[in-house]
Amino acid sequence: MRSDFSAAVYLVAVVVLVLVKAVLVSDLSVEIIYAPHDDSLYVERALHFLNGNAFGPYDARTLAKLPGISLWLAATTIVGLPHLLAVNVLYLAAGLYVVAGLGRAGITRSVRLLAFALYLFNPVTVGAEWLRVLREPLGTGLFVLLLGAMLHLLLAVKQRTRMWPHATLLAIVLSFALLVREDDKLLWALLPTLAFAMWRVDRHAFQSVQIGPWRILVTAAAIPAACAIVADSTTRAFIESHYGRPILHDISEGEFPRLLAAIRSVKSQTDNRLVMAPRETLERLRKVAPEFVPVIDRIPPVGPHTPSCRLQGVCSEWSNGWMPFWIKDGAAKAGFLPDLPSGQAYFRKVRTRIESACQRGELKCEPHGKGFIPPFELRWTRAYMRALGLMFSMALSPEPFTVTNAPVLYNVPRRLAKKFQSVTMTDHADTLEGVDLLRLPEARLYVSPFAGWRAPIAQFYQPVAWLLIVVAALALVWRWTWFPDAVESPVFWIGAVFFGFALLRLAALAYVAVFLGPFDSRIFFATYSAALILAPAVIADAYAEWRSVKSFRSA
Repeated sequence: MRSDFSAAVYLVAVVVLVLVKAVLVSDLSVEIIYAPHDDSLYVERALHFLNGNAFGPYDARTLAKLPGISLWLAATTIVGLPHLLAVNVLYLAAGLYVVAGLGRAGITRSVRLLAFALYLFNPVTVGAEWLRVLREPLGTGLFVLLLGAMLHLLLAVKQRTRMWPHATLLAIVLSFALLVREDDKLLWALLPTLAFAMWRVDRHAFQSVQIGPWRILVTAAAIPAACAIVADSTTRAFIESHYGRPILHDISEGEFPRLLAAIRSVKSQTDNRLVMAPRETLERLRKVAPEFVPVIDRIPPVGPHTPSCRLQGVCSEWSNGWMPFWIKDGAAKAGFLPDLPSGQAYFRKVRTRIESACQRGELKCEPHGKGFIPPFELRWTRAYMRALGLMFSMALSPEPFTVTNAPVLYNVPRRLAKKFQSVTMTDHADTLEGVDLLRLPEARLYVSPFAGWRAPIAQFYQPVAWLLIVVAALALVWRWTWFPDAVESPVFWIGAVFFGFALLRLAALAYVAVFLGPFDSRIFFATYSAALILAPAVIADAYAEWRSVKSFRSA
């Protein structure tokens, strides 16, 4: 009887938390921003897809980002679910799925409720970047859902229950997540670590008739990998049928990154890891690659007012975060990118001109890789460590940009605002264009009664969350160090897999940041959110292990 009452109180508490969060964010809506390589690109591609025009006419930006976010927007529009509501529902569902797994693992209701509250009131979910049409909110929900499926699979091995429902979800979510963000290629590392964790959860299970090593390998790795490959191939086939080449992301695939590598190989007096195409090099290319001159002439001038100067301190050149896009935009404006095959042929022609000039000695060249990012050099070790430290700080406490007052109007063209409204189904799509600023209303008619709580919650929350995440990581290290041969729990292993992946991703992103400069902290929304919901359970699980060992030694 007491157990039933406790369960009822727990369910009521969960519902109350969800209702409070709903009221907390009830006055927030999509922030409409003109960002031709982000928000507005995703929306316009989705609108073209809904109209049966693939992702629209090919230009320098069509395939500058993976198509997953645009497919998501199109799907939610077809279903009739507003984008912001859909993202929040995905986030909520993923959290509940993980909490259900923690319950199956024996984590007490009080700890689960704490984990869910931490996750639900995550400050980034009431921040400006969560309200924009960006990939991070979607990627966060998908990543937590992925971890939830992995936790349930670990429990299925431990408890001898059905694996296929969670394996199916794992395969679907992984397949789609790989189409959302370029850095999510690292998600492939989860499959072998999951298989290893499933083996370690109960090594004796693999000797039974019901659970064999082959079954674990198929469930944890082969099926999800096969589904991901099929999804990738299908998407590439769709793009090839409409654009002529099976390229998902023409910044990192095809001829364009090889052209950038060729430009980077030309020796220059400007030796800056943040600059791959110095002005000195571009001037030399005028002679050996005349086809490239119209593009060079269209690159915007450098100076103290450029974002390259303001954000990265590179003022006499364009840094790597902008130059590739200027080159592609310049090629499009010069008429060299009428379609994807023509663009690939143009980039290949310019590249071969540069490589031939290097071979003939007209240019002094030194190869530095063949992709968008050069291979690492020892002289950049200090820069790497600085980037690693900065990004580690971001990962533990990303900037939420908490929205205290819901925005009233949006300074974008009305035509673009209407496109946003059509795709995201937001109820606010006003614009400052042509409006008398002196007559603007100071606020919307409706403001959440909890709006004033948003900033204080974030200020109190982040130090506490930081401490919990650090303690959880230390608890994992403690268990691994002191009890390496013990039969680890599913909670331990989902924590170990997650923190191991988070460190791998952190190291990889720091490497890229050496050449592109620091990222926005929103790139860590996914791992931060997952850490919030796992940390209390990992700590409680380690504490239970400590008590068990202490009792055993006392006996």
